[in-house]
Amino acid sequence: MTKDKLLGLAHHYAYAALSAVVASYVAGYHTPKDLSIAVLSAIIAPVLVALDPTNALLGFKLAPKIVQVGAEAGLENTK
Repeated sequence: MTKDKLLGLAHHYAYAALSAVVASYVAGYHTPKDLSIAVLSAIIAPVLVALDPTNALLGFKLAPKIVQVGAEAGLENTK
């Protein structure tokens, strides 16, 4: 990963964690345990974004899966 991708990934993690902490604090959860659970649950979304192969900025580039359909795959019309 390049420096720009790492900074983008860190930005997504920080944004998600901060918004989760603020939302939890405003909702009345003030203990450190509750706020840390909010941070951990907020990390799930950026992880899913990073694992998405179609995401150009943060996604890991995976080889596209080639699927053959129709006669090329050996399937014929069985009418």
